[in-house]
Amino acid sequence: MMHCIGRQTIEQTLSLFGSSVVQYAIFWYLVLWPNSGMVMTGTMVAAALPQAIVSVFGGVWADRWNRKLLVMLPDAVIAAVTICLSASMAIGWGDTGLILVVLVIRSAGGGI
Repeated sequence: MMHCIGRQTIEQTLSLFGSSVVQYAIFWYLVLWPNSGMVMTGTMVAAALPQAIVSVFGGVWADRWNRKLLVMLPDAVIAAVTICLSASMAIGWGDTGLILVVLVIRSAGGGI
């Protein structure tokens, strides 16, 4: 039992670290690319507000739903959205609006 808990803790730590690195890279991309204070304000709101709102309900969801799925599904959605963003940026479709939508989805998933 303890071995399983330790492995899951390491996996979640690595997932959180990777997600934080991606978030940091997105912030720096938006700082260097449009060079706009309004874009940075929108970025910070998109990255923080959904997580703050969703995290209020996280405890209730953890009591009512399967905790394993509650951990795995948001991580899977965050990973899928991030892959879609990287693919769209690779072909030149990475505009600010798309990046902000991805940040909102990633933030809401992080709040769970």
